[in-house]
Amino acid sequence: MSYSEGSQTAEETTGQVTAGALLAHIKGAEVYLHGQAAYGRPSYSEAFIFTVSAKRYAPRVKGASWEDRRAEIVSTLDVPGSCNRGTTSEVEIRESSSGPHHEYRTPFGPQKGFWSLFAHTEDFRAILELLPRDAIVSLQVSLDAGTHEYLVRSTSTMNYETYKGLHADHLYVCATYTRRGKTVKARFLLDTSVVPHTTCRFGYPSKIDG
Repeated sequence: MSYSEGSQTAEETTGQVTAGALLAHIKGAEVYLHGQAAYGRPSYSEAFIFTVSAKRYAPRVKGASWEDRRAEIVSTLDVPGSCNRGTTSEVEIRESSSGPHHEYRTPFGPQKGFWSLFAHTEDFRAILELLPRDAIVSLQVSLDAGTHEYLVRSTSTMNYETYKGLHADHLYVCATYTRRGKTVKARFLLDTSVVPHTTCRFGYPSKIDG
């Protein structure tokens, strides 16, 4: 988890959510994100709506055995944010004075996606607890934010299949609040996913947009 202050790149959409409301929503729950492009957005827009699903379990019924499954209780909260356009794993090789340079070139603009925060729920909660309760929060998926040439040229094996090329995508929590009369915009890196494009990457499979 990392933190930075400065310009906030996540696009604002209607339906603002405060840190206090989101903290109350996820406390004591398993958290998952389902993102979808904001309805009616312009073609150039990166606006997304993230449905934050919080899963809890109902109290165990008196007299029930430990083997009995407890009922799952899932609540949802829509949080505005953004998802930029990344690239697929099609590689272009450019010659330069220092030798061949490998890079991804084909655009990838997902219309929806999924991100599990099972291993980072406590980090998510800790970030929200740092913020003023009335801070306005949003979520940002930054595709290929951490992708570099070594990942482009790499190979990996998942489920006994070999893949060429990896993508490093970032998930940020963005916040806007007032401190000593001044507006503060902050961004926290919550999670990083490094996977092949055609596996469990955010937005895959989905329609290529642009």
